[in-house]
Amino acid sequence: MSEINAIATNNFLLATQQEVSHDNTLSGNGTVDSPLGVAGVPGDLILITEETVGTYSVNTSDVLIEKTFTKNGYRPIAWTYKFGQAGNITFNQEATSLTSSNGLHFQGYAKRSTGSGALSLTFKLLITWLKV
Repeated sequence: MSEINAIATNNFLLATQQEVSHDNTLSGNGTVDSPLGVAGVPGDLILITEETVGTYSVNTSDVLIEKTFTKNGYRPIAWTYKFGQAGNITFNQEATSLTSSNGLHFQGYAKRSTGSGALSLTFKLLITWLKV
């Protein structure tokens, strides 16, 4: 006996709920026999890539960090930057924008907040792309 039926027999529910199950294919039409309802979604609708912007020598002056990325047949819908562990680095991406050709122009400035000398940092982007 399912948990739902057990509760129903103890008069906690006014009607019994029919039990549904699914496999791990994430396909179906929302019925009891096929409950998930996400059939027909192509597997390549959304892609996530890791892209290297470049390696930069970051010191106490602003250093321009920029690069444009495109992916044929896709447009960027979300992104986040990452760089290696480096204390006291200030970074902003104030000038990042989408391009008219479904690309992403990543642009920002980095500088070392304290300390002396330059740090060599590789900047990367994680980009989520939507098929167009």
